[in-house]
Amino acid sequence: MPKAISTSAGRTTACAWTPRLNDKADIVIIGVTPGKQQALEALLSFRMALTGGASLDEAAPRAKNAASFKGGMRLDAWLMDHFGLHRLFGLTSTLDLFGSAAHRAHYTSVLRYPVLKRFGNYAGDSRVIEETLADELAVLPKAWLVPFGPNAVRALEYRPDASMTRVF
Repeated sequence: MPKAISTSAGRTTACAWTPRLNDKADIVIIGVTPGKQQALEALLSFRMALTGGASLDEAAPRAKNAASFKGGMRLDAWLMDHFGLHRLFGLTSTLDLFGSAAHRAHYTSVLRYPVLKRFGNYAGDSRVIEETLADELAVLPKAWLVPFGPNAVRALEYRPDASMTRVF
């Protein structure tokens, strides 16, 4: 476990640690980067699990599930339902991917760790091109890829394989 929240910091950006990959997932939810709210929730959930007696291996997925796309972004599930993704995935609602069906989801971002710009959430820009996401997605070759937002879509378009056959 890291000694500090921040793993990298510059003049206007900072990067923080968050936990692990769900290699059993068949659905990958992709954002640009976790924000302040998600970083705080991950750390608080991780700490609560550890103080409750959980091991590191038990605490990490709990923290990731609690924090991933926490807040208003989860409300975007209604849009995925509007387009019928819940039926394709065999769910009552895509909101289940953040609850009862969380075991089917892997939550990730183009920039995997929380990145802040001038102490606010970083939303990406035209220069955001995926560098580490390809290795992560290679572990989940048959999973559906569900980008949240135009910058996440743009990054997927720049992937080395550039195949959009698994992307919504």
